[in-house]
Parts: sequence; structure tokens; C-alpha cells
Amino acid sequence: MTVKCCQVVAAQPDAACLVSVSVPAAANVSQVIELARQSPGGDRLPQDFTAIAIFGQVVDADHVPADGDRVELLRPLALDPREQRRRRVLAGRRRRR
Repeated sequence: MTVKCCQVVAAQPDAACLVSVSVPAAANVSQVIELARQSPGGDRLPQDFTAIAIFGQVVDADHVPADGDRVELLRPLALDPREQRRRRVLAGRRRRR
């Protein structure tokens, strides 16, 4: 049986989690994540992620990653980037007064 190595990563506000795992060559992204959760350190991977990406490109759960791919578990944004910018602009205006 041919195997491939993949990494599963998740960034949390307080820390990042990285799990390397060897999986069958035909394994899709959801299978890679499941096998990573069963590996040492995999219990730190979040259950509540909003999307899956490979090197920053969003993919479906049935996508088959290549050998050496980094599977990223994306979490929801804490604040909408537009709202964050509005708050920074308002804070800057208040400081100038």
C-alpha cells in the first residue's frame, strides 16, 4: 500500500497545533483530519472549524491532498475585517481631538 505524509494545522488565538500523519495515498482531506485526530497531539485539533484549506486554498472535504500537503483547519473570524478597520479609524479620530 502506498502512503503519503501530510500535516494538519490549526491556529488558535492562544497557540497553534501541528500534527504530521502518514495516510494511505487515496485518503481524502476528511480522512486525513480524522487520522490526525487519532495521532499523538491530535486531541488539540479543534472540532469547530469553518473551512479546510491546503496551503491557503480552500478545498472540499473530499479533495485528495498530495504527498507533503499542509491541511489547514480554518476558524471563523473574531471580527469582520471591515468592522475592525472602522474601529481603528474611529479610535484614530478620537486620539487627534
